[in-house]
Amino acid sequence: MLIREAEEQDLEDIVECHCSDVEKWHGLRDGKVLELRYEELTPYERCHFNCGEWLDRDVCRLHMHLLKEKNEEAFVAELKGKVVGEAEVCLAEEPLPYGRYAFLTTVMVHRNFRRMGIGLALVQRTIQWAQLRGYQAYDTIPENEISEGLYSKAGLEPIESFSQMRGDIEQLRWEPAKACLKELSIGDDPSESLLMIARHVDPSVHIWKNAFNQKLLLQFEGYEGRFHSPVAVQVSAKRLKGIVLLVPALYNPLKCFFHLYVEPKMAERMDVINLLICKGLELAQQNQFQILETSVQEHMLPVFRKIGFHQTQHKDLYMRLKIH
Repeated sequence: MLIREAEEQDLEDIVECHCSDVEKWHGLRDGKVLELRYEELTPYERCHFNCGEWLDRDVCRLHMHLLKEKNEEAFVAELKGKVVGEAEVCLAEEPLPYGRYAFLTTVMVHRNFRRMGIGLALVQRTIQWAQLRGYQAYDTIPENEISEGLYSKAGLEPIESFSQMRGDIEQLRWEPAKACLKELSIGDDPSESLLMIARHVDPSVHIWKNAFNQKLLLQFEGYEGRFHSPVAVQVSAKRLKGIVLLVPALYNPLKCFFHLYVEPKMAERMDVINLLICKGLELAQQNQFQILETSVQEHMLPVFRKIGFHQTQHKDLYMRLKIH
């Protein structure tokens, strides 16, 4: 088995690997969810109705093209001349406690080639790749117990968890916050200077770039009318310098993902965080979002609950391997 960096000619096999994980394909017809054949689905339905930008050849090609912009690299596992697995890793630099680290954003092995050590080989190769580039840690968030076991075999250990929080804008309670606002763009990526304290489910640079690049999906069938620009605003007040990033959900224009950034020295100041949340909710209301979703560490749960967010049953386990 050969583990190597992905090349353009690997595209078809990469799509096949990810598609092998889907048992039944679904789409929307006349307002109803139906089981359909792959060929009957639009690129939007293949990727976002069935979860994954690798599930359509043209969307996957765009995704692979944008990896370099996000400081990411893709690797493939080749067996007897055929690609049977794929992994993607992002190199990031953020304020502590994250630091200079690599993050495994995805790993997929073709259904017909599982339980052969391919997933572990891909993870170990990406760890080695990050280590050779001088990165201090290798992180990921497992999707389930199976992937958690895989990462444990590679030496990663749980270091913290994030609880998913959800709020209905009509039921949330907050007071208007006075602050100066400045609209931001893709070039204003705050990853290296500000700490993401809400919905850190991927590296900050990955989340920031993806938020603005979603508009590129409009070229594909099914995405028409589904793109809404992200709301990225710098919030400045007497005690606060932070950023609110609201990322619209492609599958629901009334829902957004709620990301918050603060200066590292303010990360434990609940009064400052409360002010930023309140400003973020004002922006969400102004942009006609009704449902907000985020995830936070244990110590931040009370401030979100006080405003009216409720905790779901979903938790993200954050795992890390220290490398030198």
